[in-house]
Parts: sequence; C-alpha cells; structure tokens
Amino acid sequence: MRAMPKYLCLVAFLWSLLTTPAKAQEKAPHWSIGLAAGPAFPVGTFAGYHSPIQSSGGVSIGGNAELSGEYRLCPSFSVAMAFSGQVNHGAGVPYYLTQQHFSSSSGANTGFNSDWRIARILAGGVYSIPLSKRQGPALFFRLLAGIGKIRTPDYSYTVYPPSGFPSNITQPGASLSWTFSYETGAGIKWGLSPGVALLCYAGYSGSRPSKETPNIIITCPNGGCNLLPLPDGSFVTGTIQVRAGAQIAL
Repeated sequence: MRAMPKYLCLVAFLWSLLTTPAKAQEKAPHWSIGLAAGPAFPVGTFAGYHSPIQSSGGVSIGGNAELSGEYRLCPSFSVAMAFSGQVNHGAGVPYYLTQQHFSSSSGANTGFNSDWRIARILAGGVYSIPLSKRQGPALFFRLLAGIGKIRTPDYSYTVYPPSGFPSNITQPGASLSWTFSYETGAGIKWGLSPGVALLCYAGYSGSRPSKETPNIIITCPNGGCNLLPLPDGSFVTGTIQVRAGAQIAL
C-alpha cells in the first residue's frame, strides 16, 4: 500500500512530460503579421515596354513592400492576406491612350509621377515545412490571388509647331481598372523566439492584361479635321519579387 503513492507520483510525472508539448502547441499563437520589402524585377513584356512614339530603355528595376497577415489552421498550413505596393521607373503611355489633359512641362521623365505604380490585394494559402525539430528554419510555399491596380507614368514629349519654338508637353499618367492578379513564391522563415521570425522569400507576380480604351482624337491634316479611332492599349506587369523582413505573432 505504501508503494502506491510512489507509483502515482511517477505516473503523474510521466503524464506531465507527455502533455507538455501538446499544451505548448495549443498555446502557440494563431495570428501573425509580417512586413517585408525588397527589389522588384520586371520581366517579359513589362520589362521591355517602351513608347511606340518615343523609344526608351524599357521599365527598370524598382522596389516593393508588403504587409501580410496569417492565420495558422494547423502547424503546416495557414491562410494569408497580403497588401503590397510596387514602383518601377519607365516610359509612360502615349497621350492618345489616355485622357487628353495637357500641361506645360520640362519634358523630363523624373519624379514619383514618372514611375509605374502597382497596388495588389491578395489572399491565399501558405504551406510550411520545418527544417529543424527545434525552433529554427522552416521552408514555406505560398500561392495568392486577388486584384491589382496600375497607374502608368506621366508621358512627356515635344511638340514642333509650324512656327515658333518647340514645346515640351506632359500627359498625366492613367489609372487603369482593377484586374485579376496573382503571386507564387517560396522562402525561408527563421524563428528567433516564439513570437518573432525573420523572413526571406521570392516569387513571381502576374496579372491579366489591364486594358485602357483610348479617346477618339482629332487630327487636322491640311486644315481639315477628322475623327481618328485608335486600338485599345493593354499592359501586363510580370515581376519577380524578392523580399526580406520580419513576422510577429499576435
């Protein structure tokens, strides 16, 4: 009978060892928020875009930033939502594809208004594979889809009237309609503590073509004016994103 308390103590001790990891896992936070930024490399048609009127070097490497939130459904899978912004310097869209609102300008393609600006709102899933039994690195893959919006850069050009000095004109950029966008990517998450992890990941962002219907413009050859319809313009924004940042559990 005296040995019973000893056995009970031993059973209680073993039970506590077995249930401690499960309790720790149950208490692991479900919500987390991340912030990351890095370069944005335009690819394909987007990288090579140039004005059909004025030749340019295409769209250059830019930057991007992302604010994301995740909800962990199980240790290996989370649902995520991401808000991201991107800027890339490059040529604007010719005036006949945008509303005709002209203003005097130096004609220089500089400043924030001379960047392609892209905003995305995406949601999807994140699948994680731990690379260590203890807290440390984990490989993750994600697939997101949603909507994106593009603002084209200002378009600058020079007008040579029959008489007088040349005039430098700037056509304001166009804000295109929202279009379907998506992003695929993979990276490494390195846990520094139960609540903080470092992120480093890369992926491809794409979208359906954003279409811009041009206004009908008036041409006046030899003093006579005619209405001239022009084809729609369409723009794709394929980009390879590289980001680094941190994630904090809530």
